[in-house]
Amino acid sequence: MKKQKELIDCHAECDYLDFKEENYHKDNKTELVKDLIALANSHSTRNKYIIIGIKEENNICEEILEIDNEYARDEAKFQQIIKTYIKEDLMVEYKIINIEGKDLLIIKIPATNNSNRPFMVKTQIKYLKENEIYIRKGSSTALVNKRDLEYMFKEKINANGGIIYIGKDDKGKVVGINNAVKLVKEIPNKIKDTMGIIPEVKVEEENDLLYLVIKVDSYPMPISCQGKFYLRSGSNNHEVTGSELDKFMLDRVGKRWEDLPVKNATLEDLSEEAFKVFKEKAVKSGRLKVEDVEIDNETLLKNLGLYDGNYLNKAAILLFGKDPNKWIVGSYIKIGFFEENDADLRYQDEIQGALILQIDKSIDLIYLKYLKALIHYEGVQRIEEYMFPRERI
Repeated sequence: MKKQKELIDCHAECDYLDFKEENYHKDNKTELVKDLIALANSHSTRNKYIIIGIKEENNICEEILEIDNEYARDEAKFQQIIKTYIKEDLMVEYKIINIEGKDLLIIKIPATNNSNRPFMVKTQIKYLKENEIYIRKGSSTALVNKRDLEYMFKEKINANGGIIYIGKDDKGKVVGINNAVKLVKEIPNKIKDTMGIIPEVKVEEENDLLYLVIKVDSYPMPISCQGKFYLRSGSNNHEVTGSELDKFMLDRVGKRWEDLPVKNATLEDLSEEAFKVFKEKAVKSGRLKVEDVEIDNETLLKNLGLYDGNYLNKAAILLFGKDPNKWIVGSYIKIGFFEENDADLRYQDEIQGALILQIDKSIDLIYLKYLKALIHYEGVQRIEEYMFPRERI
């Protein structure tokens, strides 16, 4: 329940979160099916949620309401709707939880569903046509485009393993191999020694020609070959390095960069001023209540999901760190003034410290040093009018 409360308080609607004020009516399966398909197909690598009983404004929670249990389906009927109208095996969790004394309906789509995408309409239901595929992008839902499908299928190939045929040409025609019996014994051992996995290898025959079938299952962790990682893209393989490798490793273990722990960082490395500003802004915006922030800093960080086990994560260091650049290189804002072209830098500034403080400091500096104001007087009072309102910056 703590996770759902954090989603409601600290997250806006996006490709993994959808707020609904009212429950789906028993007689209206169409919107439910469409929303489930769209959310399940989103490119987010984390668990996805529909939270019912939330009044939202500008995509954030404005008020926790309560679901009307008269229109709530029991889980068996809910799962039957999924089985009847959604193609591919979509695993969904459906439960009612109580937050602040009010019942909310939580529909959770685990991230493990990603390898089964794309999900589509199985049987036409009102305006939803058979085989239509919807996707959630940000806080909106749309039909998928070619790029969306290419991304899904590329990920599906990488996540689900695959089959290698030895003794077939590129068109799938069996041409045969002479040493099939020998290879069927040698290949499993070779793969085990170099990659630590055991594939299924067998000999098949067609038109008196022998060929090998090597079936590689999906693995939850990335598999390397002699210390290098490779991805299959279409009909080609390419080595994964640098930032692509970092993202690949994180995706496979279900984590994001900002969730990674920062060893040796402690609460003493965090800024009290940053906590004070965060609490003030969170209460003022309505994202948190006064009682939610009247707690010690360690508890607040845990409630915000900024711990990984016993370690602060990178998000905590970025948001509240006294000197985040010590732990995460490049975590500062740089402002420059250019004249004629991009090479004509006249002066610049770097704003260091906690990210939540960097933002206000940067805006102040832009107005004090980088923007010119039109000046006029009302009596003896000097009035400065800037070309861009502060809210726009």
